[in-house]
Amino acid sequence: MAVIKIYTLSDPISKQVVYVGASKNPLKRLSGHLCESKQDKTEKHKWIISLFSCGLKPLVHTIDECNEDECDFLEIFYISLFKSWGFNLLNMTIGGKGAGGRIMGDYQKNILSKVHKGNKYAIGVTHKRKKVSAIINDTYKEFESVSHAANVLNLSRRAISNNINGRSKKAYGIKFSAI
Repeated sequence: MAVIKIYTLSDPISKQVVYVGASKNPLKRLSGHLCESKQDKTEKHKWIISLFSCGLKPLVHTIDECNEDECDFLEIFYISLFKSWGFNLLNMTIGGKGAGGRIMGDYQKNILSKVHKGNKYAIGVTHKRKKVSAIINDTYKEFESVSHAANVLNLSRRAISNNINGRSKKAYGIKFSAI
């Protein structure tokens, strides 16, 4: 089993811990953070870019080692510990692989707001359901929605939608239409 290192990234001038992470190879992970900084605009990445503009880079310190089974717990523990000590960490989650609890800064909230304005698929936007009709065995049938037709007929929603939107001539031998 691989040894995972819990590490910190610190400011090279103030020596203040700014980030806590977990990796098999923290130095290699630092280069990953540096590459990500060219595309991402999180607070952590902005901090890294500001260091680079001054010819500096973050200091990497290993603070603990563990096996893979313990690394999520320890990463969460150390992030919580450093925060309880008053460190202003730039971690966007509580820690652990795929951890929830992402905390977004104002910059990220603003970007997401702009992205979702006018987006009919954004969270919180209600979708108008299309009524659907079909002729099955010479009988005209109406359904409240594509999902309703798929559930009643035990067919795939995608196949019905593709037929309605003209991407296929029929779905399972049935011609569907939006009403």
